[in-house]
Amino acid sequence: MITAGPGYYPSLNPYLQIQKRSQEPPPPPPPQSSIVTATDANFQEVVLNSPLPTIVDFYAPWCPSCQQYAPTVEAVAEKYDGDLRVAKLNTDENKQTAKQYNVKNIPTTLFFKGGKLVKRLVGNIDQAKLEGYIDAFLNSGG
Repeated sequence: MITAGPGYYPSLNPYLQIQKRSQEPPPPPPPQSSIVTATDANFQEVVLNSPLPTIVDFYAPWCPSCQQYAPTVEAVAEKYDGDLRVAKLNTDENKQTAKQYNVKNIPTTLFFKGGKLVKRLVGNIDQAKLEGYIDAFLNSGG
């Protein structure tokens, strides 16, 4: 009796590999970022109409200080998730909003509450200082 080995039907080999791969569990989903992307088009909805107090990091991808500041923004977004909305706005792609809020240097962090600008920080601020500003911002009435 002749038996067919795995190489006997070479045209089935890709199918068998697909079958084998499809039985593996799917990889876990990537962690969800709590940072929202703000743009000229959605700024009203994402920032001004936000039910939560919001900070917006105005940045540009080419900016070294912005790149250094990014982990700080990510850390506060995670820490204050649910109490504070954190948004990032790329000033190269969203010049209208940057101009509207007179953002001339980056990174700049703007604090909004009830649709109104209440605080402006310019530059790369360390995490402890930024958290101090955020705590005061969240605990202020206006």
